[in-house]
Amino acid sequence: MDTLEPLKVETEADFPAAFVALEKLKAGELLVMTDPFIDARRDELIGLAARYRVPVIYASRQFAVAGGLMSYGVSIAGVYRQAGCRGQIGRFARTTAD
Repeated sequence: MDTLEPLKVETEADFPAAFVALEKLKAGELLVMTDPFIDARRDELIGLAARYRVPVIYASRQFAVAGGLMSYGVSIAGVYRQAGCRGQIGRFARTTAD
């Protein structure tokens, strides 16, 4: 039976240590949840995954676009586009500028 092992990453130094831990656990894959700290280090995370040859599923489409293996998340820009927020913001900006 497979188990889920959480790896906590709080500082930049934790990233390489997390991948070393993955090797020790003989983990077959990594699932990355996202937050602003993780998002800001996207390229580093993608690079470490490639270096350690770990398949990763990311929570944000932007990781896959940047070279990560795959994502299960939505495109944030696409969500706003579908909701029509871009048009609404433009109309608001034009009416308040008058």
